[in-house]
Amino acid sequence: MNRLKRIGRRGPLVLAGLIVLLSATGCEYTSTPSELLINPRLTPENAELASAVQDALPPRSKLSLPDRSDTTSAVSKIDLDGDGEMEAVVTFAGENDKHQVMALKKRANGWKPWFTFAESSVYGIDFMRTEDMDGDGVPEVLIGWNEYGEPEHMLDIYHVPKDASADSVPRPIGELPYEIMNTGDVNGDGHDELALVNLNRDNLKAAVTIESVTGSTVRKLASAPLNGSVNGYTQLAAGKIAPARYGLLTYAGIGAHSTSASMLVWNDGSLVQVSGDQEGLTPEDVASETPNNDINGDGIIDLHVRRAAPGQPVDISFADMLWIDRYLQWNGAGKFEIVEERYEDGDKGFSVRIPAGWKGHYTVRRPTDPDAGAIAFDYYDTASNRRAELFRIRTVAAGEWKDAEEDQQDRSDRYAVLAKASGLVYEAIWDEPPADWPEEAAAAFKQMQPGEAALRQQFALLPET
Repeated sequence: MNRLKRIGRRGPLVLAGLIVLLSATGCEYTSTPSELLINPRLTPENAELASAVQDALPPRSKLSLPDRSDTTSAVSKIDLDGDGEMEAVVTFAGENDKHQVMALKKRANGWKPWFTFAESSVYGIDFMRTEDMDGDGVPEVLIGWNEYGEPEHMLDIYHVPKDASADSVPRPIGELPYEIMNTGDVNGDGHDELALVNLNRDNLKAAVTIESVTGSTVRKLASAPLNGSVNGYTQLAAGKIAPARYGLLTYAGIGAHSTSASMLVWNDGSLVQVSGDQEGLTPEDVASETPNNDINGDGIIDLHVRRAAPGQPVDISFADMLWIDRYLQWNGAGKFEIVEERYEDGDKGFSVRIPAGWKGHYTVRRPTDPDAGAIAFDYYDTASNRRAELFRIRTVAAGEWKDAEEDQQDRSDRYAVLAKASGLVYEAIWDEPPADWPEEAAAAFKQMQPGEAALRQQFALLPET
């Protein structure tokens, strides 16, 4: 089946030391092969696999990446048939830009072409991964193909038999349309289900559907309506959403800058919208465009929202606004409680976790002096309108650090280096409360102000993307 498809995550394709060779002999590769072929260390096995892939690719083919992939390689090693041995899986665009998935198997005489999935797309591959969803020891192969129009993607589910061949290519045991999808234990039965969101923009209707895979049977378990008047659904997480409660969390874009979130809980075979008092959540909060689904690693999905930092100029543009990230967790009985609060600076690549004791008495701002720091953290008492800098975090190019440090020593600044990474030095610089503040206010300021050890625990570098 050759589908017409359109541009379209998670894709835990485990890269077991892959390919650094592949010349352009007979095949057309991208101009920057390093973006698709990673691992700078050449091993005999990788060299053998590289040569086999080169020989197996059709003429004028080029390696291609799925749109949502956790790896930067178009060649991965995956156990497709559950025999305990890794096969090589290659995503590529062949003649007429038809995107396909090819498998190679390790034989006694080396890596040999096994088969190429019959399904293909001229619009690319959204994702590919394997997962044993029913725990029967046979992995399900999940390939999301991009489509043209709506639905945006089609999910094909395969079982790859051990005797598969070029003459006996696996066919899908299920084909499901989706705009965005993920897997997770939605109903608490100990097995992952498929969660798929579809959006009909013409009719302003949307729904999420839960499908189970048992053996070679794909069965619909439940569905629930979602907000259809959104730009599109961007994120979906499924699993435990509260202690002993299961369900899913979706994020959708609304308007030019806003994102909304919906949480649904599994309840007696149905999905029900979660509602109730939301501690720490206000109408001014917006869902994050890039949610971290489990900030504290407790296995429970968190709701990630952003709140504009208080005390910013009323005429500040949306692009210049500073935000505080909040992670909230549903308690399963009607409330969302704050798990963690932090400020993240994506441009400078760091975050600062906010202690619970700061709640309602701090804000962040950009110093007007460009040399004063990347970001300043202020004590901010809205009742009295008292505001003063607790500390600031500044990034200095590593080559300029010696001069910057000497300048601070001349001014007797209280400072400390928090981290060094990517050619930058991250430093904290502390300030004192204003001399004319009342003793009570100055004491509150000093109680909030973290010391060097505490700030090191609050500070973290963001993963490079």
